[in-house]
Amino acid sequence: VFRNAGYELPAAIADLVDNSIDAGAKNILVRFIRTANSLQGLQVIDDGRGMTEDEATEAMRFGSEKSYDEDALGMFGVGLKSASLSCADGLTVVSRTRRNGTVARRWTAAGAAADWTCEILDPQWAKERLRGLDAPVVDYSRSGTLVQWDDVHDFGRATNTGVDRYLKRRFREIHQHLGLHFHRIIERGETTIFIDSFNIDSDQRGPISEVEALDPFGYPKAGK
Repeated sequence: VFRNAGYELPAAIADLVDNSIDAGAKNILVRFIRTANSLQGLQVIDDGRGMTEDEATEAMRFGSEKSYDEDALGMFGVGLKSASLSCADGLTVVSRTRRNGTVARRWTAAGAAADWTCEILDPQWAKERLRGLDAPVVDYSRSGTLVQWDDVHDFGRATNTGVDRYLKRRFREIHQHLGLHFHRIIERGETTIFIDSFNIDSDQRGPISEVEALDPFGYPKAGK
């Protein structure tokens, strides 16, 4: 069902960024996990307030109820699940709060199809997972959240075009979509959004680029 939800990749990533902003994140990193010849996953890492064990369970629940602040970007509690499972066969969420430690949950397409099983992952594994991230633009040492997609459907296109060409095109599209969608928030300096890639074979980060605000009405002079 979710695979046919009609999400384009930039719009689905924007839904994850929505959640990070609603969690009070000051810095958000969108990261493509790659090798020389393939793409392995996609991550969104933030330094927001994080989630407790109960909050993480509720966030992964379909049909959950949640109260929202009046200025929250998300309102219905389905963005994380619908955006993720429409684009990927695996969704892992690892989150840390200042007082409640680190928790992790995982959805897979196979688990959802079988009996809607959401995996509760080992807290120690969750701590090591966050500790192993190399993301200097996001300080999640006290609180923050990692959302990871595995088996991303769109990544099959990189097989035909090559990883570097695919990333160049997708980076441009995501920059434009996020810059337009969040231009007011970026202009006000409330949140900074970055995009990069990470090569797990060489254990090296690619160049980090910052998303710039694209005000659709910010013309230097009136048009005709």
